[in-house]
Amino acid sequence: MGEAASVETKSLAKTLVSAVPGLGLVIIATACAYALATLLHLPSVIVALIVGMALHPLLTRISVIGPGVFFAADPLMRIGVACLGAGVNAALLLTLGWPIFATLSLAISATILCGLVVGKWLGQSRRFSVLSAGAVAICGASAALAISCALPKTDEENGDVSVVIVAVSLLSAAGILLYPLLTSALALSDASAGFVLGGSLHNVAQAIAAGFSVSDPAGEMATLVKMSRVAMLAPIVMLVALTFRRTGESEGGARRLALPPIFLLGFLALMGASSANLIPQSVETGLGYVSKACLLLAMTAIGLRTPIMDMVRLDRRAIVLLLLETVTILLVVLIAVQFIPI
Repeated sequence: MGEAASVETKSLAKTLVSAVPGLGLVIIATACAYALATLLHLPSVIVALIVGMALHPLLTRISVIGPGVFFAADPLMRIGVACLGAGVNAALLLTLGWPIFATLSLAISATILCGLVVGKWLGQSRRFSVLSAGAVAICGASAALAISCALPKTDEENGDVSVVIVAVSLLSAAGILLYPLLTSALALSDASAGFVLGGSLHNVAQAIAAGFSVSDPAGEMATLVKMSRVAMLAPIVMLVALTFRRTGESEGGARRLALPPIFLLGFLALMGASSANLIPQSVETGLGYVSKACLLLAMTAIGLRTPIMDMVRLDRRAIVLLLLETVTILLVVLIAVQFIPI
């Protein structure tokens, strides 16, 4: 037993040492991307992805950086997704009431169904359809990264994730400007406007920003509604993981036991601890920073693993699918807000 543990420890140490060069490159590139995004007031995930893709030739020519890039794009990303759970307080979200949760469940289900049905009609892979629909339905880039962890590995995985993240980030950024104007044109109350913005915009930051651009009450409602969608990340990722593994679509084409991913269990554990007020505010804040840092590093690493020509040869049907998914969740929320008490 002791010898086996010693061998595993040495193997882990060797793996971590081999990851140092590539991880160092990813950290430096991410820091530069974050500074550039801050300076230009651009979404940091998109800038990190572009910087990573610009550095892709290094990955093909310098083999020593490969292990570190893989570490940032996979294990580190899973850590970031797990830490997201610390920011979700289910007890607070329950104050919204069952009509809102029922509406959000319907909107998410309709969006995912749209992705699967329309994606098949447009000739998109089931993997891409699930990835895009989940990102639109839940929380944009973070959901795309989380769902990608639960999907089987393929040669196209990095290109799929890159396309989805760029598209949902741009759509969400446009929504900051357009959606508040829409809620104003429909003469919605602050609470209703916050519900629409939190219930339809993709990325968390954009949904909250759009809500507070209307009013403080709208911003508070948008925050609660958006975090309710984030809380639904766990069951969606669980369902995706179990579905793909049950159908035998896993690494190497081999059938695997349908078990929940470990990072998802970490997400649920932290969400439960946060809901029970077991996590001090300072620790919760720290875990939030860890999550953002890990996911941003993962974005740079995914960019490094994505040839820039994959983005140049972008399939227009993929964009059409993402647009239709975006319209679906917006329409469901807009219709529902006319009937549910808020």
